[in-house]
Amino acid sequence: MTYYTLPKLFKYNNTNIIDLMNLTSLHKTMIHDDSFLEQMLNTFISKTNTSLYDEIKTMHSFTDLLNIKIPDEIYHPKTYFAFIEINKISKIFEKQHIVSLHMSNTHDYLDALFQLRKGKDRYIYMSEKNDISNSTIPSYIGYEQLNSSNTSSINRVISKYNNTIDLICINYDDIKDIIKNLLLAIVFQKESGNLIIKIKRLNNYITKEIIYILMSLYDNVLIIKPKIVNSVNEYKYIVAEKKKTNNLNLNIIRKLIYQLSKLPNDTYPVRILQIELPQILVNKIDECELIMSENTLSTHMKILNSIHLNNVNLRGIDNKNEKESRIWLKENII
Repeated sequence: MTYYTLPKLFKYNNTNIIDLMNLTSLHKTMIHDDSFLEQMLNTFISKTNTSLYDEIKTMHSFTDLLNIKIPDEIYHPKTYFAFIEINKISKIFEKQHIVSLHMSNTHDYLDALFQLRKGKDRYIYMSEKNDISNSTIPSYIGYEQLNSSNTSSINRVISKYNNTIDLICINYDDIKDIIKNLLLAIVFQKESGNLIIKIKRLNNYITKEIIYILMSLYDNVLIIKPKIVNSVNEYKYIVAEKKKTNNLNLNIIRKLIYQLSKLPNDTYPVRILQIELPQILVNKIDECELIMSENTLSTHMKILNSIHLNNVNLRGIDNKNEKESRIWLKENII
């Protein structure tokens, strides 16, 4: 596991950060924020070897091996193992009773926390998809459904859930969904509550703004890449610990949520603050991204090289997964 604790920029809370929010968006053709990894893959992967590349990439995961080795009859999603690693650093899952909100189009976070906490909490699930099937959620999970995909329901859910949630987990790929749900999350979150956001890359400016906002409102912010997130995956977890205040400008938050909801499908937010970020923070986040991406880039280069030389070592991948699963179980007692 790799993790990075960001420096404290504020002695006290910085709630006026909400007043400095302003949405800037661009058409997707005007946005060029591919990571170095994506640029490299677009250059070296041809149509003829895409399927082989994808097949090999999926083999670099030992989640299934862990499920085989753990002596129970429940399938554990990858997030379950990630949460175990995260808890070793931040201890955010150890409260006596947790009211949790899971903002995602999949149920993995919900399932993972339910298994980790043995179902002794209150669970709330919210999706951006109106047509998501609840039948995909395991029947053993008792939860409440929250729907805020309709703009007209925003005021209602803000009124109902304001300052009520201990732990919030956000899991979206679309930056519009991430920001919209983050804005709702900081309203719903109790003082001293904790927040987790799964995010793909840190190098684009709007992600740095998200981190700056969290540093303004929470006592501590970490970026964690658990070992279970395999070496071909760019995803990290931003963990914000102990929200410091609930004195927020709800009018600005409502306005931004409405603007995000009205953005055309081909238009994306590129800025949410009307100030420039401190250069020290930009440098620290870039450094963190570089360190966490080094192993990922190396693994992708090995895959591409093996395809190019027609020398894919499947046995070597299997042996590596077996070794990593043994080490993981030794380091993380379940």
